[in-house]
Amino acid sequence: MVSPRPCITKGNGVTAIAEPTDDALVREIACVLREWARLWKKLYVERETYRFTTVAKVMHELLNGRRALLAGTLTQDQTRALRLKLVAKLDWGNRQASTMDFRESTPHTIQYVPHVDAY
Repeated sequence: MVSPRPCITKGNGVTAIAEPTDDALVREIACVLREWARLWKKLYVERETYRFTTVAKVMHELLNGRRALLAGTLTQDQTRALRLKLVAKLDWGNRQASTMDFRESTPHTIQYVPHVDAY
C-alpha cells in the first residue's frame, strides 16, 4: 500500500525537490532495511542459517518499530525508549555488516546450487 507522506517542496518547476518531513530515524530505518535486504538474500544463498535468521529477526524488529513511530500512538517516554532500542539495533546490524564479507556477488563467486524435484 502506498500512502502520501508530508513533504516540503524546494524550488519550482522541473527543478523542484520534495524533501520528506518524516522523522530522520524513520527514513534511516527504511534505507537500512533496503540495504540489508540484499545482504539478507546473500546470506540465504550462501546458506548461512544462523546469521540469516538473526538478521531476519532484527529486520522485523526494525520494521515493527518504524511502524510504531509512524503511527504516532506512543507516549513520549515510550517513543524515547523505542528510539533508543531502534538505534541500538541499527548499530548492531552495521557492526555485523562490517564484520561479514558482504561484497556483491560476481559471476566468479556464485556457486551452482542443484535443485531436487520432489516428483
